[in-house]
Amino acid sequence: QRERAQRLLESGFELFGTEGYANVSIERVCSHAGVTARHFYEAYATREDLLIAVLNHVTTQVRGRVLDALAIEVDDARLRPVNGLSAFLEGYLGDPRAARIVCLETVGVSPRVERKRRATINEFARVIEMEAQNQARFYRAAQRDFSLTGVALAGATNELIVHCLLSPTPPSLPRIRRELLLLYLGLIAGDEIARRDVAQLGL
Repeated sequence: QRERAQRLLESGFELFGTEGYANVSIERVCSHAGVTARHFYEAYATREDLLIAVLNHVTTQVRGRVLDALAIEVDDARLRPVNGLSAFLEGYLGDPRAARIVCLETVGVSPRVERKRRATINEFARVIEMEAQNQARFYRAAQRDFSLTGVALAGATNELIVHCLLSPTPPSLPRIRRELLLLYLGLIAGDEIARRDVAQLGL
C-alpha cells in the first residue's frame, strides 16, 4: 500500500507539473501510476489531497536543501545567502515541474489549498527572516524585526519564479540569483553596499 501511494505521489508530481492540475483526472493519475481507483482512495481521499501531498513533498525537499546550504561553513559570510538562494532556485527552477506545482497549479484550487500555499510561503519567509538577522549582524546594520521583510521577499521571489515560468525567454538562474541578492541585501545593508558586495563576489 505504501508503494502504491508513492507511485501515486510520483505520478501526481509528473502530471500536475506537466499537464496541469485542472487537466488531470483521478483516472489519469491511476493509469499513469499503474493502480486502480480503489487503490487511489486507499491512499488519498480526493484528488485535492494528492495535490497537497505533492506540494508538501516538493516544499519539504526544497526547504531542506536551503537549510542545508545555509548550514555550510563559509569563510565569507556573504556567501551564506548566495548558497541559500542557489539551493532554492535550483530546487524549483532546476525542475520546472516543481516550480509549476508550487507557484501555479495550487493557485485558486480551493480555500484549503490556498491556506496550504500561503503557509508554504510563510515557511520560507521565516527562513529569510532568520538569515536576514544573520546578515544584519555581519553588516553591523540596525537590528530590527525582519518578519514582514521576510514575507515581502518571499512573495517577491514567488512572483519572480512565476515570471520565469510564463516568460517565453526566461532569465538565467545566475541573473535571477543576482537580482534577488541585490533585493535582499539592499533591504538589510543598503543598495550601495549590496551592489558593491555582489560585484566583489563576481555575481
